[in-house]
Amino acid sequence: SRRRALFSNVRDGIVVLNDDGSVFEANQRFAEMLGYTPEEILDHHVWDWEVGTKEEIIALIQSVTREGRIFQRPQKRRDGSCFVAEISSTRIEFGDKRYVLCLEHDITDRLRLSAELENHRDHLKELVEARTHELEEALKVAKTANQAKSDFLANMSHEIRTPMNGILGMTEVLLDTPLSDEQREHLLIVKTSGDALLSIINDILDFSKIEAGCLELEHIPYDLPELVASIIARQQT
Repeated sequence: SRRRALFSNVRDGIVVLNDDGSVFEANQRFAEMLGYTPEEILDHHVWDWEVGTKEEIIALIQSVTREGRIFQRPQKRRDGSCFVAEISSTRIEFGDKRYVLCLEHDITDRLRLSAELENHRDHLKELVEARTHELEEALKVAKTANQAKSDFLANMSHEIRTPMNGILGMTEVLLDTPLSDEQREHLLIVKTSGDALLSIINDILDFSKIEAGCLELEHIPYDLPELVASIIARQQT
């Protein structure tokens, strides 16, 4: 009675088959999986629910050994609907009788979830590839825009520096001519401001050189007191 209780109440379907494919014994769970009662299933053969030819199914039963086999097979219910079962089978013997013991578990939902997960993974892969392509295109556009900006800064710096050199040159020429103290002071302010503006223009040009990787560092001496004095003078004007 203990064996019968275990046999009847186990959650997986259990069926014991004769070598000719007929049902020797089955538990209630197995009968319910196929839409039969335990009594009705005893009058059936394995090809009544297995999908495939009779010869193929018989050969499959006879190939099962004591070591057992695990495989997945489509199963057909009484109402014609189908599901996929994972079947763990093994050969058993009682005296001169040989049987095949099969434990069946409906894995339709597991396969469906696995397929959905696979599709979701493929979809994510496509999204990642598309996003990567978008980022690569955006990076190309950004590099092009950055190069255009660098070219503009370089050209602008050159174009502005040319008239600035003219202004500073003529200022120095004027400083070498006879001037009143007030005129000389005004011209010195012009020259100081022009030098400062030229320094800013050169700095802008240096930014374009930095982005192009062409900047070369220089060691140039300067007079700190003179620099401070020029800053103070600009703030006072």
